[in-house]
Amino acid sequence: MKAKQLAIVLTPLLLSHWDSVDAPDFALFNGDPKSLYDKVANPQRIIVLAPGPPQ
Repeated sequence: MKAKQLAIVLTPLLLSHWDSVDAPDFALFNGDPKSLYDKVANPQRIIVLAPGPPQ
């Protein structure tokens, strides 16, 4: 496997809540991180950050 491919497969995916957005022309989307586990290569790299202010 090439280094770039390996980096993509091993890089952690940080999922964070970006608050509410005032954008009425945005299409609705599912913000449930559990829906990503079957769509991501190496789902163990998904890291879900809790919503709220940083500690």
